[in-house]
Amino acid sequence: MELDGQRHPVKPGDAILIQPGCRHRAIGRLKVLNVPVPAFDPEDEWFD
Repeated sequence: MELDGQRHPVKPGDAILIQPGCRHRAIGRLKVLNVPVPAFDPEDEWFD
């Protein structure tokens, strides 16, 4: 997982907190359970 340009190794069972404004991306093959809090807002999504 990459958070603000820094890579972090992840393994099954890990949880990742992505703070507001954090640039993030998944690298490699992952299966995820995404729990957005507050609820997901498609207007708050952007891509480079």
